Amino acid sequence: MESKKTISFLKTAQQHYEKLLNKEVHYIYKKGGKYHELILKSGKSNFAHLFEIKYIDPKTNREFSPSSIYSALSKNKLTPDGIKKKPDGTTDQKLEVVPHLDQILTCNLRIVGNGTYLKLEYDAAIRTNKANFCMALAHINDGCFAPKSLLNLKSSKSNSIGAGFPVHCVYEILNDGEVFKYCEHQDFTLYLETHTYSFR
Repeated sequence: MESKKTISFLKTAQQHYEKLLNKEVHYIYKKGGKYHELILKSGKSNFAHLFEIKYIDPKTNREFSPSSIYSALSKNKLTPDGIKKKPDGTTDQKLEVVPHLDQILTCNLRIVGNGTYLKLEYDAAIRTNKANFCMALAHINDGCFAPKSLLNLKSSKSNSIGAGFPVHCVYEILNDGEVFKYCEHQDFTLYLETHTYSFR
């Protein structure tokens, strides 16, 4: 993928990532007949790691930090010459899933436990029901995880990633304490009719 197209794909990915940025997004999933939660915390510094890109300013030869890459991308300050991708082609594989990132706040997802993909170790992951993408996560603390890498499930080696457990609700707690739900599966709606759930 040429560098100009790479920046275009990164801009689209950033539009989806902005919906997660600096928020605590809660994923309620069903495992063993019970509901569990995974909390996703996404910062600017995590974005570049998802695609394994680096940026070196062509004028100063200075390497940008991951956070600086995110800020420069949002201001249209990145140039094609400065983009540095993984030479093995994995960056382009990750970019191919960008059109599917609009599913990251839907119930078309599953939560996967810890594992290893090629040489990448992850503590948990969020994957699509269909073989589109998987966001590998790193554990931060007490049920909270941060984005670590983006995996293309159309890759021939993606069968090493488990099927996971279905997401039945995605929500966040707004500043006023209100629960804002991005999606809710009908099974969870029925569950709430007879049970009390502690949104935290």
